Amino acid sequence: MLIPEVTSNRGLASFGFSGNPTITSNKFNAKNYLNWSTTVKIWFHGQRLYDHLIKNSEEIDKDDWEDWEQADFQLVSFVAVH
Repeated sequence: MLIPEVTSNRGLASFGFSGNPTITSNKFNAKNYLNWSTTVKIWFHGQRLYDHLIKNSEEIDKDDWEDWEQADFQLVSFVAVH
């Protein structure tokens, strides 16, 4: 598994993926939700990005909102292929 390079900008993530990063080798389906979601949660925690799973954009400070939203969209697109 390749880990993305994450640099911090005011506590927010900026990603630089190299190669073919993988959160889990198990593709999500109706039968494996518990295992898949646990793996995704662990990955987000390990990247210090768990707030993207539990916070709404309205909860983010106005000064950090644009960076947080950009990272959130990147994470959504990244998780969508896993």
